[in-house]
Amino acid sequence: LDSLVAARLVEVLAQTDLATITRFDQFVRARMAEAYRWDLWGVAYVMNGGCSDDGFDYFLGWLVGQGRERFTAAMRFPELAAAGYGPDQEPFSNEDVLGIGPSAYRRLTGSSDVEDFYEVHVKPSKRAIQGAPFDEDTIMHQYPSLSRFG
Repeated sequence: LDSLVAARLVEVLAQTDLATITRFDQFVRARMAEAYRWDLWGVAYVMNGGCSDDGFDYFLGWLVGQGRERFTAAMRFPELAAAGYGPDQEPFSNEDVLGIGPSAYRRLTGSSDVEDFYEVHVKPSKRAIQGAPFDEDTIMHQYPSLSRFG
């Protein structure tokens, strides 16, 4: 899902209603919460040559934007997030996916403040990262199939 597709989704959603925009945003946030795992963060770290907290959110935006098949595969086997990609295609991140709901909300309502969208409509839940943290020095050994990124 590139920025042009994200922009088109904003346009389409802005022509619907608040409930549809909210459901879309909740869906994206739920997938990101589901994938908020150390093993996937390790894969993001390898694929992007490093990965901050925000960078991991953008990686998850990229992963969600890749579609159900890749997302589901990566949830079962994290290294499958990289299937078919090489290091020359980085960065594997998409911040635009995270802004689709709020941007559509702004277009629909004319409001420049998205706090209401989150506080009243979306009500995001707190995330807790799952699994055991990875070691930056040994992460490549954990995912030898990703050595092409190293």
